[in-house]
Amino acid sequence: MNPADLDAEIVSLTRMPRAELRRAWQRCHPRTTLPDRLPRDLLLRGVVWQRQMSSDGDLPAAAVRQLDRLAGQLERSGELDLERETRLKVGTRLVREWRGRTIRVLVAEDGYLFEDRRYASLSHVASAITGTRWSGPRFFGLKQRKRAAEGSHV
Repeated sequence: MNPADLDAEIVSLTRMPRAELRRAWQRCHPRTTLPDRLPRDLLLRGVVWQRQMSSDGDLPAAAVRQLDRLAGQLERSGELDLERETRLKVGTRLVREWRGRTIRVLVAEDGYLFEDRRYASLSHVASAITGTRWSGPRFFGLKQRKRAAEGSHV
């Protein structure tokens, strides 16, 4: 399928009634049970993803490796460590109180804006604020410190 036809199909899917979209989802995912309360946007994404896969081919090798890594992690521990995978959308505002001061950072396409200056990473922003080395994601509460007593009972 050429890109223009795929685009037209995606537009038609966005206008499709929910019942018809559910049937399209079931055709795209015949071996998967469709949850009753799956939101419309997820139904649409599932159908569009499958149509794009059929049109464009399989996932890139890097994505397959990442999914394999996450599947292995889930099998071993029953949990996923996705904190370090956090990706902030452009336009997101991070706000934190620090030493009586409200810190506001804007996520930009090419870094982070803080007090009219552009920084390459959140860690650089945190260092500028504190004067010391900090994990930017931890400073802004995006990554939690592992609990020392995790798994042990006192």
